[in-house]
Parts: sequence; structure tokens; C-alpha cells
Amino acid sequence: MFDISKYLENFSLDNENSLFDEKVKTRIEYYQYNNQSIPKYINEYWTAKQRQSNSIHEISYRACFKAQLPRFFIELLTNENDIVYDPFSGRGTTALEAALLNRRFIANDINPLSEILLKPRVQPPTLNEIAKRLEEIDFNIDIEPDIDLTMFYHERTLKEIVINFGNNKCNLN
Repeated sequence: MFDISKYLENFSLDNENSLFDEKVKTRIEYYQYNNQSIPKYINEYWTAKQRQSNSIHEISYRACFKAQLPRFFIELLTNENDIVYDPFSGRGTTALEAALLNRRFIANDINPLSEILLKPRVQPPTLNEIAKRLEEIDFNIDIEPDIDLTMFYHERTLKEIVINFGNNKCNLN
């Protein structure tokens, strides 16, 4: 079994990866609570270099975090082929990181947009599938959205979205 206390205690940024001139090691301070000694691990776990992200994650979505946060814990607490569960998947950052690290994932969210944002990033369509789908869409249809989304999309982009949904007989609500 993995000992997270030992990992955190021995964690350090080596000179090659560090933004600092010297090696930075975890400092541990202990607090007493109900006759127990509770460790607090102090270090630079989230340096600017660690927070650089892959462009595959750059999808606008409210309440999102950088991919390095779930990556850190996925690498620390799971092995390849383990299952990572994200009950509030949002734009899919945790699920995508799990997939990139060869983990299986379960992701769900009350917002159906969550699946729409994640699926093409973990199961990208082929160029032939994209070409075929674009041929099926009649961009000359005069159709309006049933809700106002102009604050989120350019007029042409919104029209393309509505036409695509309209051809699939779906509304945007």
C-alpha cells in the first residue's frame, strides 16, 4: 500500500525542475489535537512550472481548475488501469487526465454540456467522420435558437450550433 505520509515527507523539487536555486524539501510541523500529533506538510507543491497546462484542457467552463491538480493525485494514489471516479466532472479535466495516464474513468455531471465537452477529447472523431458530418449539415437553414446565447457565441458560430442541433431535432434547453 502507498504511504502518502512518506511521499510528502520526502517530496522535493530537484534543481532541474525547480524554480529555486537550491533543493527545496518538505518541512513538517506537528500540531496536537486530542492527544494526537497531526502532521502539516509544507512545501512548494504547485509552482508556476507545474501549473503549465496542455492546450487540450483549454475549454472555457465555470469553476474549473488546472490539470496538474488531478494529475498530481492520480499519479500519487492510483496505478495504470485503476478507475478514477469524478462525480462532478464539469469540463472533464480529471477524466481526461486519468485517460492520459492510462487509467479508466467514470465521469458524470448534472450538466449535459459536460459530456459534450469531454467525449471528443477522449474519443476524437476521424477526419472522415468530421467530413461526413459536415456534408450532412445544411448551413442555409434559417433557424433561431430557443434561448439567447449571444453573450457566449459569435453570431455565425451560434447559427452553426443551432443548425447542428436543429438537424438532430434537439433544443438547446
